[in-house]
Amino acid sequence: MNLRKHHEGLSLLEVVIGWMLLSFLFLFFGTIFFRYIKEFQKLEDDIEIQYQVEEALDRWTHLTYEMQKITRIENEKKENILYKTGTYQVKKIIFDQNLIFEHHPESNRFFYGHKLSYGNILCAEHIESILITPLPKESTFAQCKGIKISIQGKKNKASIWMDTEFYFRLLEE
Repeated sequence: MNLRKHHEGLSLLEVVIGWMLLSFLFLFFGTIFFRYIKEFQKLEDDIEIQYQVEEALDRWTHLTYEMQKITRIENEKKENILYKTGTYQVKKIIFDQNLIFEHHPESNRFFYGHKLSYGNILCAEHIESILITPLPKESTFAQCKGIKISIQGKKNKASIWMDTEFYFRLLEE
């Protein structure tokens, strides 16, 4: 008497149960994987934005180290705000010795150069806005002793604000 039955493969029920188990495993690990991919991309954007804003501020303070004053400053409407007080979103700033900083809001890029006409050297990308305040606060940009710079960087959903203050070292009294 032969007690063993010979099976010629898997039944349909066994195959369906196997595929269901594999589907649940892929679904579980897939959602975890994609969640971490999204988090990694956001952290990567945060790091990139922080680097770009720090680079802009570093370049700004390094190049304006020997400047004495601002000779022209334009807001986003291209109006000269040299003799105004308060905080403004700026597009172009020209210092003495023909140093120029220029923000291009349409491309979110920040340039600098040493010509009167335009800034042509890329300083930073993903720069959303630049706010400038004369120091002391009640002075105009023409007579200020320094400026406060606030720069907003933005890429996808990542956004950061950084600001610094610096004073003109070789200010003529």
